Amino acid sequence: MNPSDILIELCAGGIDDVLLAHAAGIKRIELNSGMSCGGLTPSAGLMQQARRCYSGQIIAMVRPREGGFCYSEAEFQQMLEDADCLSRLGCDGLAVGFLNSDSTLDIARCREFRERFPRQKLVFHRAFDVVPDYRHVLEQLVELKYDRILTSGGQTTAIQGLQQLRDCQERAAGRIEILPGSGIRASNVREVVRHTQCRQIHTSARIQRQDSSVPDEGGIHFGGNPQNPPGSYGAACAEELTAAINALSDHQTTR
Repeated sequence: MNPSDILIELCAGGIDDVLLAHAAGIKRIELNSGMSCGGLTPSAGLMQQARRCYSGQIIAMVRPREGGFCYSEAEFQQMLEDADCLSRLGCDGLAVGFLNSDSTLDIARCREFRERFPRQKLVFHRAFDVVPDYRHVLEQLVELKYDRILTSGGQTTAIQGLQQLRDCQERAAGRIEILPGSGIRASNVREVVRHTQCRQIHTSARIQRQDSSVPDEGGIHFGGNPQNPPGSYGAACAEELTAAINALSDHQTTR
């Protein structure tokens, strides 16, 4: 079980990851599809099945494509429809991020989402990590009444962004939650918690698995990283997740 005052959020990329979260006693998941694209909107079927088998909090990603976060009007309308569908199917919150072409916060679309989904937890995801002035954007998100920021501290991984994460946590001062994520594993989770003083972390606990229906010798890839063997795919690992839980338990007993 998780330590009582440090929450682990599992970044789940499919129904098997959701089932693992349930078995491990994880209290909150971020539900995605397309993890090799950085996480995309889950299907209605995945959301429905996840809600059926998992009683914890589900934060559903709302992201229509890979790449950046400056969306066309058609893409934005799709995101509103997706968020409405996911909400009806029982998600507890939505992870979104809207930027202008210069990487500043798209305030109008952030506000429209907040007004459209007043009862949902709203998480501003790692679009936050490319804004030119994170301190200003943090204040804007507080004013817009967003609930949480998922961030790696403006770096590729949370370990690289520890200083900014700590600064965000101190500036937030309880007005908005700071959720460190990206590259957090059992081997570094204690360092992230100790340095940032955040009481929650986001991890995918991900490893590569192999689907044997696609032979290695064929050389034909059907998505994913072309550097990995054909037929490989990412999935959450029970051993890695358990190790992270145990590392946090050790942190609690030794601090």
